[in-house]
Amino acid sequence: MEGTRYVRNRFTEINGKCFDLDGFHDGELSGNVCRNTMPPESYLLGNYAIVMNNSNPDMHSRNVRFTDNVVDGPNFGAIFVIGENNVVARNRFVNLNRAHCNENAARFGCYYALSDPEILEAGVYLGRRAERPAPARRNRIENNVITGFKMDHRCVITAPGLDASANMIAGNRCGE
Repeated sequence: MEGTRYVRNRFTEINGKCFDLDGFHDGELSGNVCRNTMPPESYLLGNYAIVMNNSNPDMHSRNVRFTDNVVDGPNFGAIFVIGENNVVARNRFVNLNRAHCNENAARFGCYYALSDPEILEAGVYLGRRAERPAPARRNRIENNVITGFKMDHRCVITAPGLDASANMIAGNRCGE
């Protein structure tokens, strides 16, 4: 889906992912709103709001711009990033991790792979892979507001084995 743009969409009461970007590259998500207002128990399929995937072997997650979006109230984090040269900037990611992963693991299904123990706790997660390897590197995560459960410590998390310095992370305002 090269050159695709998702711009100024409004979604509420998302019981799952707001955007599942499988096959998405060289595109843009800008000015979108994904908002949950009910208690976290109302979203049994809760997830990250925005997820990059790569099940198509002919596609590589790269060159996607995520700017000026609002994510409010997902059960887990705001965005799962893989691949290269993506920009996550000037977004408002608020009221994150309402499931309180991993403290409430059993209650909200906060279990994932042992190789990624913090994946469901992060506001922004820089991953190693989805369906296929695609380590997050040369991405810019900057000037975002990231708040929610323990986001003062879990604002941007890099997967085990990835070098955080392979990405530019700067100017984010993180807090509870």
